Amino acid sequence: MAKGIRLFNRHSVKRELILGFAAYTALISVAFGYIAFNATHRLENQVAQSRIEFVDQVLVATLESDVNADPVRTVTNFRHNELHHYPGLTIVLANEAQLNPLLRDYPLGVHDDINNLELHLYVTQLPRLSEYVYYIYDENIISNLNQQESTYIINLLAIGLALILLAIGLALLLNWRIVTPLNLLANALLSEKIKESLPGCERGDEIGILGRNLDSLLKRNEQLLQKEKLFSRHCSHELRTPVAIIENSISLLKLENCEQQLKERSIGRISGASKDIIGLIETFLMLGRKDKYPKAQRVELSSMVDSILRDLSGCLPNETVPDDVVVRVAGEINSEPSILAVLLTNVIRNAFVHCDSSVAVSGDERSLVVVNDINPHQAEGFGYGFEIISRIATDLDYRVFTEQSDVRFYVQIIF
Repeated sequence: MAKGIRLFNRHSVKRELILGFAAYTALISVAFGYIAFNATHRLENQVAQSRIEFVDQVLVATLESDVNADPVRTVTNFRHNELHHYPGLTIVLANEAQLNPLLRDYPLGVHDDINNLELHLYVTQLPRLSEYVYYIYDENIISNLNQQESTYIINLLAIGLALILLAIGLALLLNWRIVTPLNLLANALLSEKIKESLPGCERGDEIGILGRNLDSLLKRNEQLLQKEKLFSRHCSHELRTPVAIIENSISLLKLENCEQQLKERSIGRISGASKDIIGLIETFLMLGRKDKYPKAQRVELSSMVDSILRDLSGCLPNETVPDDVVVRVAGEINSEPSILAVLLTNVIRNAFVHCDSSVAVSGDERSLVVVNDINPHQAEGFGYGFEIISRIATDLDYRVFTEQSDVRFYVQIIF
């Protein structure tokens, strides 16, 4: 009971359905009862009028068939011999005492519901009669509508109540079929732990389409969220190289017997690494705003690759730097230098970290290829930053192809 009270004290689709269906059904029931009641009265009036017209035609034909007979006597005989076939109908001449005085003043023609007495009056003048003839039809004699009016209304009310209850049942059915699944879907969306599929996805109607679309949207959002989390981890990974350069240079500066030339070189490396950090941060910001990338410039690949190799040789541990590094790079490409440097640094650094002893870098204005043998103690042939490599390459409209065997890892970047 309390639950039902709470339901109608708040705005809800279920409440609107029940009240709306009940209200509209009640209006329709009232309109139907009014129409049915009036239609019954109209039908009775039409029946009464048709009987009066039929009896009048028979009486006129009787008078015209015997022109020598006394018309008054003919009317009297017809009234005594024929009217019993027409219950409720009376024929009275104007000079007869049995005529109700209230009816004498009515003119020729048809008059219905005289003084609310359910009387139908037809005043006419028959052939060879100088006085008016009154056809009086009393509905109360043949119809019990007035006596049964209360019963009639009760029956209409019962039908109306049944229709209202049926409408409420239909509203509850619609609520169960439509509103309840939508509530389950909404609650599932608010839940912290979303199941493998949202409720309603198995349906074949519009609710099922909505559920499947929302489920697909949630999965795409989850994939994007995981991708962004991974990308954030990769961003921190990218900062390791310049931070390592700074740490190594600071360690050299702390040496008591550090030569002036080494100090200047270390300071220069710190300055360069700081600029790299700033460039990396700007690069990551630009990756989130692809439409605001800097304008592309002509970049000489050999100079960029040589710079990357020098930085990696200075910051990576000695055991990480491969013994055999072969570089055959030439040509220029049109690209954004800072973003391209992040891409190539990732590719070459991962090759250094995961190789066994050799790395080969070759390329021209069409593509760059990095091949390394695989360290048998490494779990994978390539590195942690492959996801960010793919991300940057996609943003730059480059294509990345990889191939791995038991002894080598192959990466090709097509510009």
